[in-house]
Amino acid sequence: MPVQKWHVESCSHSTQLAALRPVASWFPFQIVFCTLSPAQPNSRGRKLPEASAAIRSHRSNVRGNVGSDGVAQVIFLSLAAAVTHHRASYHALSSGPTLSIVVLSFLSAITATISLATIGGSYYINRVPRSPWSQLTVFPALWATVWGVVANISPVGRLATWSPVVGFEAYEWIRPVFGQFGIDWLVAAWAVVGAHTIGNWLVGSALAEDVEIFVEEEQIISFTSDNLLPHPQPVRPRKRSSLPGVGHVLVLAGTLVCLAAPSFVISSLPLPAVSSLSTTSLDVACALPDLRRSGVLTGAPGLNDFKSESKMLENSADIILWPEGAVHFESSAEKEAAFEKLSSGMSNKKLYGISFEEYTLRDMSNGTQKEGIRRNGFALLSKQGLLMEYYKQHLVPKSFSLTASSDPPEIYTWNLGPPKGWNKTAWSPQTPSMRPIPLTASICLDFSTSASFSSLEERPALILAPARTWHTSVGYAMWEQARARAEELGSVVLWCDGGAGGVSGVAGGGMREFVQVGQGSWVRQIGIAWPFDQRRTFFSRGGGWAAVGAAWGIVGVGAGVEILVLKFLGVGGAARIVGKIRTLAAAAGALSLRRKREEQQPLLPHDLLEG
Repeated sequence: MPVQKWHVESCSHSTQLAALRPVASWFPFQIVFCTLSPAQPNSRGRKLPEASAAIRSHRSNVRGNVGSDGVAQVIFLSLAAAVTHHRASYHALSSGPTLSIVVLSFLSAITATISLATIGGSYYINRVPRSPWSQLTVFPALWATVWGVVANISPVGRLATWSPVVGFEAYEWIRPVFGQFGIDWLVAAWAVVGAHTIGNWLVGSALAEDVEIFVEEEQIISFTSDNLLPHPQPVRPRKRSSLPGVGHVLVLAGTLVCLAAPSFVISSLPLPAVSSLSTTSLDVACALPDLRRSGVLTGAPGLNDFKSESKMLENSADIILWPEGAVHFESSAEKEAAFEKLSSGMSNKKLYGISFEEYTLRDMSNGTQKEGIRRNGFALLSKQGLLMEYYKQHLVPKSFSLTASSDPPEIYTWNLGPPKGWNKTAWSPQTPSMRPIPLTASICLDFSTSASFSSLEERPALILAPARTWHTSVGYAMWEQARARAEELGSVVLWCDGGAGGVSGVAGGGMREFVQVGQGSWVRQIGIAWPFDQRRTFFSRGGGWAAVGAAWGIVGVGAGVEILVLKFLGVGGAARIVGKIRTLAAAAGALSLRRKREEQQPLLPHDLLEG
C-alpha cells in the first residue's frame, strides 16, 4: 500500500469521530467524504497496457471486497457515532441506558448504510454516462436527494442525517434559498473535488512505483541528411476519455468558489435592537426558575413558580416564554382554569408563551369516553385570554405516553402599540397606530425538519420555541437545528430549553450565539424590521425540492452542453493544431542539435594543411 493511501485511510477513521458528533461540522465531513467518495482517477496520457492492467486489477479487487469492506465501514461508522453520542444517549430513554445505546447503534448503522449505499450507487451510476461532467455532478445530486427524502420520513428529521450544521459561514446565504438541500449538495460537490484530487495523487504514486512509464514515440530526424525537416506523421486523434479531467474538476471547484461570493455582499449582522423608523424593538425572555438552596436543587418548579418568575420578568420583557412541559394538567377543565387565572394577573401589552402537558379523554360517537391521551402543547396568552394554541407534531421515538398532533402551527399577528416617547403617527402611519408582529410557535423536535413549517402562508417575525433536552450536546444540536429553521424561514426563533444542561438563546436574523447553558431566567432585546416583509422565502415556497431539481439540472444541462461543444468543435481540430506545434518544435530542436554537433566536430588533417 502506498504511504499516501495509509495516511488518507488513517485520517478517515480518526475524523469519523469528529464528523459524527451531535453537532456536525463542515470540515470533518469533507475529510470523511473525500476518502469514501467513489472517485475514478484519470490516467490520461498513460498508454501502457501494464498501467491499464494495474488499474483494472485494482478495481476488480475493490469490487471483489465491496461486501466485506462495506460491512467494515458500517461497523466503524456505527462505533464512531456510538462513541461520540455515548453520554447524550445514556439517559435518552426512561427504560434504561442499555436500550438507549442499542437504539443509538441501530440508528447509526442505518444512517451509515444509507450513506455508503448512496456513495456506492453513484459509482455504478457513473459507469453509464459518457460525459465527464455528469460523472462529477451525479454524486452531489444523488446525495442531496437521498438525505432530503430521509429527513422528510425520519421521526427525528435532520438529526439522523449526514448533514453539517456549522462551519460553512461562506454559504449561509444558501439556507433561505435552497435550505439544507443546497448545503448537502455543496458538501458532496466539494467532496468530489477533493476525492478526485486525492485519487489522482494516489493512483499516480502507485503507477510511478510499479509501472514503467514510456513516452510517446518521437519522430526520428537524421543528422547525416541535409534535409533537417522531419517527416510529419499523420496525426491520429486520441479517443476522448470519459473520465473527468483536471479541467472538469477545476470548473467545478471554480463554481463552488463563486457560490461563496454572495456572502461578502449580503449582510449577516443582526438589526439594531432600538426602535426606529426601520426597526421595532422587542424584549423577549425565557422563564427558567432555579429552585436551589445553598447550591442544591430542591425540586422541579411548578405552576406557581413559573407564575412568580414571569411576573418578575414583566418589568423588562414583552414576551415571556416557558420551557417545554413546564406545567402538567390532568384535564381540559384544569388547563382552562389555570389559563384564566394567569391571564387575569397579566399586565397589558405582555404575552406569555406557556408549554404544558395535558391529559384529555377522547369522546366516542355514542357519547361515552374512552381512555385518554396525553399531549404536549403550547398556548399563547395575553390579558384578554387565549390567543393561539398548538400541539407538538414530532415526538422523541419510544415516547409511548404522548400522542403526536397532525395540526400544523398557525400565525398570530400581535399589534404592538407605540412605546413611551413616540408619536403615534411616527410609530405607524396605519390606523390604529400599531405595528403588526406575526408570531408562531413550535416545540423542540419539531425543529428537526423544515416540513413542520411548510404550511405557513406568510413569514413569521418571531418563532416561540419551548424545548427540554436531557444533555448539553443534545441541547446544542437542537439549538443549531432551530437556528437552521429560522434562517430558512427568514425569521428569528426564541429558544427556551428547560433541561438541566439545556442551551437557550435567540437565533436567526444574524444572531448565532446562544445566551446561556442550564437554568436561570434571562432577557434579551432584539430588533425586528419595520415594515416587516411577510413574504415567504424562496425555500419556504418549495425551494428544497427546487434545489434537488437544480442539482439534477446541473448534471443534465452540463452534460448536454459538453456534448454539443464536442459535436460542433470536435477534438480532431485541436489534435491537428497540437501536431503542427509538435512538428515545429521538433524541427527547432533538430537545428539546435546540428549546430552544437558542428561546433564540437574536430578539424580533419586536410583542413590543417590548407590552413
